[in-house]
Amino acid sequence: MLTLKKKQPLRIGIISDTHIWTHYAVKRTVVHNGANINVRLLDLLNILTTFVNYVIDNDIKYVVHCGDVFESTDPNEEVRKYFNEYFLMPLIKAKVEVFIVMGNHDQKTTANTNLANLAGIFDLLGNVHLIRSPETFDIMGYTLH
Repeated sequence: MLTLKKKQPLRIGIISDTHIWTHYAVKRTVVHNGANINVRLLDLLNILTTFVNYVIDNDIKYVVHCGDVFESTDPNEEVRKYFNEYFLMPLIKAKVEVFIVMGNHDQKTTANTNLANLAGIFDLLGNVHLIRSPETFDIMGYTLH
């Protein structure tokens, strides 16, 4: 739900259900940056790059990832690396404020690598916000629920 508090344009990038993963059913690989990579993963990384470039090129200052960043509730180091390299770090460098809503694929109570346990790192970055449960937050005078 979006509630208008001020009259100013709101430009926000919204992405969802990226399900970053390395074990796809399609087993075909290609060489990318000197390493063999699954073609489905490469497709996803290209989509993330296109999204991030659009946000930066159009001076969009807010991004909301609506959940299911990862396919697994316990993403391995390689998967987390791709998330950082192709999504998070370019947005942080461009001073884009990022809101990540935790989806069901992003939650697990026993893993030390899931999104909830990365929240401390996000806090240090300053412009990355992890939304663990329904809450309200403001962006440019707009209230998002």
